[in-house]
Amino acid sequence: MTLSVEMIAESMQPFDARVVMQQERTFAFRRVQMLTPESENTLEEDVLYVGEPKVIRRLPKGLLHDHFFVVRARPEDAEPVRPGVNALLYDEQYSLGAVTNHLLTLFDRLQTLEYQMRLAVRAHAGLEPLMEVGRKMIPDATIVVVDSAYNIIGATRERGSGNIYVDQMLEQGYYDKSVTGTCVRCCRCRRISATTP
Repeated sequence: MTLSVEMIAESMQPFDARVVMQQERTFAFRRVQMLTPESENTLEEDVLYVGEPKVIRRLPKGLLHDHFFVVRARPEDAEPVRPGVNALLYDEQYSLGAVTNHLLTLFDRLQTLEYQMRLAVRAHAGLEPLMEVGRKMIPDATIVVVDSAYNIIGATRERGSGNIYVDQMLEQGYYDKSVTGTCVRCCRCRRISATTP
């Protein structure tokens, strides 16, 4: 499993983090690593690098492309430590150690959940072990699994999702066409109102 920039940025909100993208592309990371002067020639695209501004300033310009860095910056800095850097900037009041520990914990949690998911699949014990891992992975969401006839065969919650359509579906025990149509119309209305000035 990998983590997206958006997921990492959301987890970094306690550090007043903000994303600065110099490339229009998707980044996804399988691990986090400290950026040191010795590692500058072996950068990998799927590694999230945490480093001091002075180390990033010393990188050859060609290494900035297709890599992503977590670096400390002042809130008023519009640019990261140098032009061309794709970065998640965190407020300078936080230590490198605190940020690194946070990211290591985040990636460790993801790997643990991935391992638990694999065990649940290999156990052939039905959907409940998978739903249990789903509850841990996304505790605030309701995950619903349906069969080909749209009968609910698994869910991370029995009720109380906070969404009237999902709660109705869970109560009925199946995913009917009227609820599907209502959900689609509701989502379209939200999308239209979000894009209307």
